[in-house]
Formats: sequence, C-alpha cells, structure tokens
Amino acid sequence: MLSRFGIGTRLALAFSLVVVIMMIATGITFMGFLALRAALADVRFQSAQIVMAKDAQSKALNVMTYIGAVAASEETSVQQHYLAKITGNRDAYKINLDNLKTHAVDEQTKQLLAAVEAAIGSSRDTNNAVLALAKDYKNVEAMQQYSALAVPKLHIWTDAFDNVN
Repeated sequence: MLSRFGIGTRLALAFSLVVVIMMIATGITFMGFLALRAALADVRFQSAQIVMAKDAQSKALNVMTYIGAVAASEETSVQQHYLAKITGNRDAYKINLDNLKTHAVDEQTKQLLAAVEAAIGSSRDTNNAVLALAKDYKNVEAMQQYSALAVPKLHIWTDAFDNVN
C-alpha cells in the first residue's frame, strides 16, 4: 500500500507520525506535571494546617502550665507574669483555631475542630475558677481544683487535638 507512494511522501508520513507521537507524549507529560503541582499544593496546604493545629495545641498546653504556675505561686508579681502569658497564649490558639475553621475543607475536619473548641471551652470555666482562687491567695484550693478538675479536662482536649492532627 505504501509502495505506491514515493520515498519523499513516505518519509514525510513517517516524520509526521513521529511528530504526532511526540506531541501526545508531551501532552501526557504536561498533564502529569500539572497533577504533580496540584498534589504538592495540597501537601503544602495540609502541612500548614498541621503546623497550625500543633501550634494551637502547644499554646493551649502552655496555658495549662501557666495556670498551674499561677495556682502554685503566692507572689503577685509572678502571678501577673504568668497571667500575661496566659492571655497571650489564649489569644494565639484562638487565632489558630479560627484559621483552621476557616480553611476546613470537609465536614469531618469541621466536626473535629468543633470538638476541640468544645473541650477547651468546657475547661475554660474550671481554669478561670482556679485562677480566681489563686488571685484570692487560696493557693491550696486552687491547686486542688487544678489537679482534680483542670488536669483531667486537659486530657479531654489533648485527645481532641490529637484527633485533628
């Protein structure tokens, strides 16, 4: 069939076939690079979310540590120092949680973040009661409430954060 065409025509057809195959291969490669780029962007986004969640958890743990320090301290200057740190860390983890909620992509993540917020909210009243006792120089009662009530709630919201991570 091809023998009825001249050599020039056969070479042109062969070259055209090679060019078409190269274009198809280039298109497939290009599509692969686009998919890879999208996957990398997704990994970057998820990594940023994980870092934000870990930072929020770290700030919340700092708050618990500082509440224990306030409850144990009888010096007003030490209490004031840690109260300022508590405020700063509470603000920081609130910002991180808000950012995580804003960027939550699926319903499961939103539910996990709601569970974290609920767990932290439930411990906030207990933590504030411990702080109030410490400010009134009722350190023994503050430490008792801290160890009996606040620390067990710490485990609840730590578990909630672990589920997010």
